[in-house]
Amino acid sequence: MLWEDFLACRRKRLELQQRLDQVAKQTEKLQEKQDEVRQRQFLQRFLDKMEEVITPAFGKCVQSLNRYGIKAQQVDRMNRAHPNVSLDIRYDRQNYCMFLLSPIQTEGKVAMRTLIHKENEWNYEDATRVDMDQLSESLIRDKVQEAINVLDDRDR
Repeated sequence: MLWEDFLACRRKRLELQQRLDQVAKQTEKLQEKQDEVRQRQFLQRFLDKMEEVITPAFGKCVQSLNRYGIKAQQVDRMNRAHPNVSLDIRYDRQNYCMFLLSPIQTEGKVAMRTLIHKENEWNYEDATRVDMDQLSESLIRDKVQEAINVLDDRDR
């Protein structure tokens, strides 16, 4: 009788372990789906912010810079594994800068990076992370102005 009880308990334990494994797999799949939904929602918020704030701010910067003979353009790289949008400012073939905005879904923030290319090498980088809600036209214009100032300072 003791042996039969032992085998019955063992079968019950195996059944429970299988059920537990099955529930764990279902939970993992549900978590993955929720993560995908959150990622899409965050990316959509960034795209909305791009339409409302980033593109108008970049547009104003492009107009201002073009008036002074400085070539500038918005470059959209949103269909990549690591999406971003940038304002590329080109003084000439060797001197230019990129001001990039990238959504960081894991932190719920936007990375703002300034890269300066001067005389055939990247020699300045500045990075800041801000909450999506803090992103504004004035903040973008200020950061772009900082990048231009750094590029101008390198000329002197």
